[in-house]
Amino acid sequence: MSTLMLDAKAYQLSLQQGLLRCAHPEKGTRLLPWSGLSQIVVAKGVTLESDVLLKAAEYGVEVLLIGSRIKQLACVYPLNAPSSDFRLHQYAITNDATVKQKLATLLMLGRMQGQKKTLIKLGLTPSTTWHQQAAQLTITDNLMLTEARMTASYWHQLAILLSLFGFSHRERQPPCDPVNALVSLTSTLEDPLYAKALLGQGFDIGLGIHHSTGYYRHSLLLDIKELTRSELEYWVAGLFLSGQITVAHFNDTEQGCRLTAAGQQLFYPLWFSFCRQHKKRVHKWAIKAKRVLLQQELSDVA
Repeated sequence: MSTLMLDAKAYQLSLQQGLLRCAHPEKGTRLLPWSGLSQIVVAKGVTLESDVLLKAAEYGVEVLLIGSRIKQLACVYPLNAPSSDFRLHQYAITNDATVKQKLATLLMLGRMQGQKKTLIKLGLTPSTTWHQQAAQLTITDNLMLTEARMTASYWHQLAILLSLFGFSHRERQPPCDPVNALVSLTSTLEDPLYAKALLGQGFDIGLGIHHSTGYYRHSLLLDIKELTRSELEYWVAGLFLSGQITVAHFNDTEQGCRLTAAGQQLFYPLWFSFCRQHKKRVHKWAIKAKRVLLQQELSDVA
């Protein structure tokens, strides 16, 4: 059983002699049997007939619709579809405190490695304080607090390079300076990339490992983003340090520091160019995350 991923605009899905007709003005037309499908992932700009959804339900095929923003997610799940073995495994993992702690620690170790690489690539040496907190990740009783302290030290060192642009510390909402504004913006823009990649692998993105599960909160997405967060931070720092983006491209508003219209015209082409490669890395991390989760054995419950 496989997943059909349609992430290009102008696709048209319809039925032809009971088969799934997948047509595109440039990519041609294919007829696909339903028996080989378990999931269809549809991006914004794809047209499909209601008969396709009904036939998908008949064959137990799940249809995911993914827009350009994190809130634009919908799932048509057949009432007669069998339970996903992978999702059942994910549900069991999230209810096993021992395994969750192990996986959360792995995520934070990945975050630590990313921070270290970013600092070194920027010509900075990780501080003693940062090393002390990083060393505590595998033995701490409060992983969230230890990671927060490690990350605060990381940002303190980045401020050495980025203070010229008004940056002194990480401030999420509202962003108080140009660097914080772009770090927050790129983090938000990355969300749909991870949503598409994780949903395509069959994850329930609402069930967190490190971030707590909450109402309307895509906790697993926040978890896996930890693995590439430093890549975005390095890219943003490079925009300022190279002069591609300057303080003049921002102004202060009631919602905090924001890109001007001229700044947006300059930034978004740079972002979409970066995304062409970044989304490939995101997809690889989603595949790896699934593989790691499947390798976990549930602990015995006394």
